[in-house]
Amino acid sequence: MLPMPIADLQQISDQLAASGERVHVLWQQPGALAFIARGREYRSEFHIDPSDEMMYMIRGEMNL
Repeated sequence: MLPMPIADLQQISDQLAASGERVHVLWQQPGALAFIARGREYRSEFHIDPSDEMMYMIRGEMNL
């Protein structure tokens, strides 16, 4: 497995907000995907993946 890249979460978040894009992929390999997403007003993604999933909230509130 490759080493995890160093990422400035604030800078990426600001770039997403400025560009209007919703997702920035940090890295993707077989069995592993890491991305930063903004404005998750809705869950638009659907995937079938046998690997674990984890979400870390950078800012805002998560209403479950």
